[in-house]
Amino acid sequence: MSKTMPDVDRLVALQDLLFTRAKRWDRGLLLALFATLVVSLASLFAADERWAISLAVSSAILAFVAFGFLLQGKKERASAEKARRATVLVGGLGKTLSGDEILILQALANATDAELEKHRNKDYFRTKEPAGPKRAAEMALENAFWSFNLYRAARSVMWLSTLVITALVAVWLLFALGVLPGAHPRQVMVLSAIASSLVLLELLARTIQYGTAGAQAEELYRRLLRIRDASCPENDLIMALMDYNSTVESAPMIPSWVYRWKWKGIDDLYKRT
Repeated sequence: MSKTMPDVDRLVALQDLLFTRAKRWDRGLLLALFATLVVSLASLFAADERWAISLAVSSAILAFVAFGFLLQGKKERASAEKARRATVLVGGLGKTLSGDEILILQALANATDAELEKHRNKDYFRTKEPAGPKRAAEMALENAFWSFNLYRAARSVMWLSTLVITALVAVWLLFALGVLPGAHPRQVMVLSAIASSLVLLELLARTIQYGTAGAQAEELYRRLLRIRDASCPENDLIMALMDYNSTVESAPMIPSWVYRWKWKGIDDLYKRT
């Protein structure tokens, strides 16, 4: 382990690297879900029966590929969350971790010092407070502020997506049940309906989780404001930090494009708080 990079910078770099990887898997998941819908839809309009069956089977396979992306993304994210918690502990509260613990985190990332150097960011948090409860509170406030605003934005987008896909799934089910006349065998309709239903369930679950996490993160933000105004009692702060961890770790990741879409607006809003 390089001696030139302070533990705080190393943890921030690990956190950024691991979350970057987790976002890639999440992006792959969303693309696989979108591809599942497109292929399912194509199976209904394919002129040739063999093509229709092939496309319907492909849509089911893509749905399982998306599930694989989901599992791998959760694995990467679990490591990223460990690094984030360690960052708050060391960089916020000013606690120390043994070199072994930091090496374990770096091993989880399978990262070289050169890779970490690319993700090094000394200005990752805005607060300039010295290490201690006040700094940790400021870091947590920043995290909570961004979290509840991003969760709100993601929830709105997912609601719209869910409504559109619900309508599509309803049409597929009507074909599958024979209510609407179909040009292809019923197994094509059934496979397409199953694949698209899996997509719908994933998006619906995300929508609900984003809404729940957004409400909890906003409540935690207000709670952290009260803790800061009360001179940051450490035990109260640690309890709030644990609750924040529980909130964000149980929620799905924010899609990268939602973050890019909302970044400037949230950043400007945070500067005014």
